[in-house]
Amino acid sequence: MLSLVLILAFTAALAAQSPSPAKWNVTEPFGPATPISFDTDEGTWMNVDVSPDGRTLVFDLMGDIYVMPVAGSGSSQATRLLGGPAFEMQPRFSPDGTRIAFSSDRGGLWNIWTSDLQGGDLKQVSREQRWFINSPTWSPDGRFLYARRHFVAQRSLGAGEVWMYHASGSDGLQVTEKVSFQKDQGEPAISPDGRYLYYSKDVTPGQNFEYNKDPHGVIYAIIRRDLQTGQERTLTARPGGSITPRPSPDGKHLAFIRRVDLKSHLFLRDLKTGEEWSIFDRLDKDLQEAWAVLGVYAQYAWSPDNRFIYIWGEGKIWKVDVAKKAGAIVPFTARVEQSLNTPVRFPVAVHDDRFQVRMLRDVSVSPDGASVIYSALGRVYAQRIGESGARAIVGDTGGWLASAPVYSRDGTRIAYAAWNDTEGGRIRVASADGANPRDVTKERGHYTEPAFSNDGQWIAYRKTGGDFTRGMTFGIDPGLYIMRADGSGEPRLVREGGQNPRFNKDGTRLFYNDFRTGNFVLASVDLDGSDDRVHLQSPNATTIVPSPDERWVAFIERFQTYVAEFPATGRTIDIGPRTGAFPVARVSRDSGFYLQWSPDSRKVYWSQGPELFSRELTRTFTFLPLEDAAATAPRTADDPEVKGRAIGFMAESDKPSGVIALVGARIVTMDASRSVIENGTIVIDGNRITAAGPSSSVRVPSGAKRVDVAGKTIIPGLIDAHAHLGGESNGIIARQSWPLLANLAFGVTTMHDPSNDSETIFTNAEMVKAGLKVGPRIYSTGTILYGAETPFKAVVDNYEDALFHIRRMKAVGAISVKSYNQQRRDARQMLIKAARAEQM
Repeated sequence: MLSLVLILAFTAALAAQSPSPAKWNVTEPFGPATPISFDTDEGTWMNVDVSPDGRTLVFDLMGDIYVMPVAGSGSSQATRLLGGPAFEMQPRFSPDGTRIAFSSDRGGLWNIWTSDLQGGDLKQVSREQRWFINSPTWSPDGRFLYARRHFVAQRSLGAGEVWMYHASGSDGLQVTEKVSFQKDQGEPAISPDGRYLYYSKDVTPGQNFEYNKDPHGVIYAIIRRDLQTGQERTLTARPGGSITPRPSPDGKHLAFIRRVDLKSHLFLRDLKTGEEWSIFDRLDKDLQEAWAVLGVYAQYAWSPDNRFIYIWGEGKIWKVDVAKKAGAIVPFTARVEQSLNTPVRFPVAVHDDRFQVRMLRDVSVSPDGASVIYSALGRVYAQRIGESGARAIVGDTGGWLASAPVYSRDGTRIAYAAWNDTEGGRIRVASADGANPRDVTKERGHYTEPAFSNDGQWIAYRKTGGDFTRGMTFGIDPGLYIMRADGSGEPRLVREGGQNPRFNKDGTRLFYNDFRTGNFVLASVDLDGSDDRVHLQSPNATTIVPSPDERWVAFIERFQTYVAEFPATGRTIDIGPRTGAFPVARVSRDSGFYLQWSPDSRKVYWSQGPELFSRELTRTFTFLPLEDAAATAPRTADDPEVKGRAIGFMAESDKPSGVIALVGARIVTMDASRSVIENGTIVIDGNRITAAGPSSSVRVPSGAKRVDVAGKTIIPGLIDAHAHLGGESNGIIARQSWPLLANLAFGVTTMHDPSNDSETIFTNAEMVKAGLKVGPRIYSTGTILYGAETPFKAVVDNYEDALFHIRRMKAVGAISVKSYNQQRRDARQMLIKAARAEQM
């Protein structure tokens, strides 16, 4: 199997990202490549325009821009004006015919540019660094360009607005206003007198994009906006939708596209009477049901004399006679010259006898700082820090799995969450070495995140709902609870929501994390559920942990660990990396998970895969006094931590023993001739196929177990390279997974999941590899390198950022990464280069 960097070529919309350093040039080679060239007389999704004198067509093809006579290229080829690595599209002649506007990513992000008629004198018009711009159209006087500006929030592909940019270059002015970050609008066109803006708008109900739209209803409508008064009205909204408006040069008609049954038609509307009729139907299917971030249909153009429309469809450019409702192909040939970058692929060891366990979860350091416990392979392991090897102190006996271990304040006990597919879950307490476990909770449930009170008398924990892997049973009454650590008494519900509960320093309140009005918060509540307070909030944090003395907090934001003062004002305080109201500092270089403080609040711990990191506050905040009172020399804060301490271990791969012969089956082979053996034998020694062929020629070793499979058909195991496996929720792993068993039942023996929760998928992968869970081999990208505005956004502002993301995913077991909807092309290139450097 090969690892694969999954870079999605269709650059959908995403990500607030600041500009990359000027030294990165998207048009320069950044890896091995193969040049290709060919001639073609057809193309896909070609945007077409006609010069004002009616003599020349301009069109795009595979990211390059070409021109040719309006009658076609004839015996010669169309002339390429703009080519090379930059992706350039949607060309539009200026009203005076001296320049061509187009959308290009040559600056790292799609913006509007112009060139002269020879492809020279390039000028950047829009100056976007964050949201990409496309679909340019000129104002009739040539002073401005209107275009679609793309916006993204949490949802991956976002929505558009129409903006206008001065032709000499500007930051732009907003013209229309988006309904939401998911409902699209765009495809601007200006009336010949410059008064009206026509554009297409998603008018389906609600604020969210939905995939199950009805194309026979009204998805898109065409809106007309008065650019003098700002008034808007729906010009046409009929079944089949109305998209891609283009007014005629004389202002009498509006061309647009509508779905009729299963076909997209070119329509005309009489702007005086409102009559509408179809004039041509040999178009490709429009994108009304999809995310149409580059336009719902390819752009097209009227001839200056109002007699013809030039439009792309069925791979060809058509000249449509408006009066006759008939189209004729405009013949062309074009020379395509591209450079194909070599995919980033490296060999992956499929089945070593031993493997490094990388997905170490719920890492907890002992109060004396000498030992560490964590969950891996469905067990709890303990290890002396600085020593090699780890031992399982809570095994998977009797079908029980364990997770979320934590030490008591005195270090003599541990608490953890136990799960059994039949019995459900428990919170358990045991000695620090895992001995003498006993149930704290009596009722079966889905439990996680136990935490001791400082005096060790109480345990706080979270009870969650079920899921489709563990089942929904025992999932009632979720929330944060407290219970006596000896199991006596009854559990007390403190609050119905929240996560990561922990007692405050005097044991009278619970700190917890939660989501409130778009923010991740650190809050606290009395043990009776009263006096709920929100202390800190951040739109992008994923963990906020107060120190035992409540003077400090550690938090994780965008995969980095930070420490900060914990001021008390009686108000909710915003916190983040750029907070200037109180000291905040980054302490990690390559990510952080599972935050924990030392009992004296002087040190913070975190981990990344099989490495444990720590940082003393005095190494970060120079205003703090050193323990050595004699050390008075000025000092500077240390750089973020680069190297941690190894805490992982090697595990044995599950490997069967003995020799098995499958005799008499029909065998579908993978040889070059695709041969099928009607009466064949397969010999398997351990986990390797040692022979396969006709039964008459395959020798079965003596002592082999013979299995009669006559009448059966054996095929090679299937590899599902895009397997969205799903998985357990809330970190509670099940012993048995029906999706894994179902895949095996259908012949899938290897799965590659291109998007999943890292903790869940890599835990399952390692358990399968160790023989602790039945399923196909599992490989995954883990959590995607997402470009939209979420707490798990993978920000890529420079090559060092790209390396950081690749390294952090590799550390926890990824063989591949999925660069998903990173808006900037330079960011995507940086990730490819970083993946090649790290052999991902």
